[in-house]
This record gives sequence, C-alpha cells and structure tokens, in this order.
Amino acid sequence: LDLILSFNDPEEIVNFLHNNNKSKVDYIHSLFRIIKMVNKYRIIM
Repeated sequence: LDLILSFNDPEEIVNFLHNNNKSKVDYIHSLFRIIKMVNKYRIIM
C-alpha cells in the first residue's frame, strides 16, 4: 500500500484497483482504506 501514496491522481488509484480484478466489495473497501491513508498522510505532511 506504500505504492498508492505515490499516485498523484485519484483516477490512477481507481485504475490500479480495477486492474487488480478486485471484487466490488474489496474494491470499495480498498478505496476507503486508501482515502483514510491519504488523509492521514496529508495531515502528517
């Protein structure tokens, strides 16, 4: 998941997850995890 922090564009994250053939539930869950991570990362920075 460290890799995700290097994406600048939310669309890149979506494409990344989509390309990994996740089920919809996993996809949405992962998206929320990423959003939380990115928000934490922004607060730290």
